[in-house]
Amino acid sequence: ARAAVAAGVDGIFLETHDNPSAARSDGPNALPLSELQALLLKLKGLNTVVRRWSTSS
Repeated sequence: ARAAVAAGVDGIFLETHDNPSAARSDGPNALPLSELQALLLKLKGLNTVVRRWSTSS
């Protein structure tokens, strides 16, 4: 997700679950819901930096 945001994507798709080990499908691929807010804050900050850099002359 960080690499995608750094490359300038306009959206990301994330699979989340409150307990990935108990998920009926794709549990190993799911981000624990408790980690979602921290990741989104990092991605938002990175997006701000990328957008400022790409629009500056």
